[in-house]
Amino acid sequence: MYGSGLWHRFINKTKGKSKVFDINVNGLAVYWRLGLEGTKCATKRIQHVSEDEALQTMLKMIAEKEAEGFEHQHSLM
Repeated sequence: MYGSGLWHRFINKTKGKSKVFDINVNGLAVYWRLGLEGTKCATKRIQHVSEDEALQTMLKMIAEKEAEGFEHQHSLM
């Protein structure tokens, strides 16, 4: 479901203005950003030594955000 090179958007609409969480794994790095919908936010990177480790980090971060009430909205290239 979550492939390499795709940006995945999660939205949490539970409190006031919607929060968005975007995440992408590309090779050895996980890129992500968190902010309010409609605003710019900095992209952060977590570097890894293996692609499997990077994918596992992305899946862990997604699970944490889903536990906070974020729902998968869409995936973009």
